[in-house]
Formats: sequence, structure tokens, C-alpha cells
Amino acid sequence: MGHKLSPHKVGRIIALYFEGASEIHIAHKLKISQGAVSAYVGKFKTLVAEEGIHSAEKEYGVTDQVEALRSLALDLKKAGLTVDETKGGLKVELLFKHLGVKPGDYPGLMEACAKLESKGLVDSALKLNQLEKSTGMAYADIISHGSATHAKLLAEQQNLQAKGQDLEVGKKELADIGKQKKLAGEDLQAYLKQVGADMGRIKLV
Repeated sequence: MGHKLSPHKVGRIIALYFEGASEIHIAHKLKISQGAVSAYVGKFKTLVAEEGIHSAEKEYGVTDQVEALRSLALDLKKAGLTVDETKGGLKVELLFKHLGVKPGDYPGLMEACAKLESKGLVDSALKLNQLEKSTGMAYADIISHGSATHAKLLAEQQNLQAKGQDLEVGKKELADIGKQKKLAGEDLQAYLKQVGADMGRIKLV
């Protein structure tokens, strides 16, 4: 681990670790090796596991950080929130901040989202977003493409209906021809009977 660090610097390592800084960031900030940071963080964790957090916080001088974390844990418990829920909320908060939404606008935004959800628009917006990602097309292009495809389908449907109607007319005409053929045959048989002839005699003639 190299030369021993001062208690103050060791306390800074653990304090930064509690703040969520990476080992690389801590090493760079305190101008020490990453190995040294890793070693002291490891020793702190071991001490916590063996003797408890209170012994570790006193030895490393991070009582304020531990108390702050305890206070945060109590606040979360009172609010009925888990750590994962809090992480999710923080992500939403940061996203709103990135989009320029001010905290005072949150209630109005939530009401708007509730109205959109009740009309099924939130789900539609999410599907549209997925469609944009999967196709690489912008909203206007998707609408244009969808409209063109819809028009083409309508034209094909009308064409199919027209061909269906032509087929029905053809079937009717064929049926009429069949009826006319049957009537002509019946008329021929009646005439032959009237003149006293039959097909056998006609063949002999």
C-alpha cells in the first residue's frame, strides 16, 4: 500500500467514497494511487463487518457522513420509499431538469400525464417512440409513410372489390347462358315431339 497516509487523508478517502465517488476519481482528487484508495476502502468495509459501523465511523472520522446517511434512511422510511424507488425518482428528477421542467411545474405535468393516460395517449406516444427508434424515421416521415401505405391499401381493396363484382357478373352471365341452353333444349324436344320425330330418326335421315 506504500507509505501510510495521514488520518485526515484516510478520512477524506472514506468521505468521498460515501459521496459515491469512484476509486479512480478519489485517487485523482487526493493525488494518491488507486491501489491505496482500494486498500483503505477495503479496510473500512472489513472493520464495519467485524465491529460495526459505529466503530468504523469513529476510527475513520466519518461520523458526519454516517449520520447524514442515517438521516436519509429515516426520511426514506417515513416517506415509505425504498432505495430503488428513490433512485428511480432521482432519474426522473434529473430528466425533468434536463428538459427544462421546473419543480413548480411538476403538479401540472403530472395532471397532464394523467389525462393523456386516461385517453390512451401515453401508450401511443411510447409506441411511436419505439417505432421511431426501430425504423430510424422521424414522426413526420412515419405519418407520411403510413398515409401512403393506407392509401395504397384502400386502392388495392377497391380494385379487389371491383374484380369481385366482375366475377359475380360473370357468374350470373354464365348461369343465364346455362338457363338459355336448357330452355333451348326443352324447346327442341317439344318441337320434335310435335312433328313426331326423335333424335334416332333424325340420325337415320
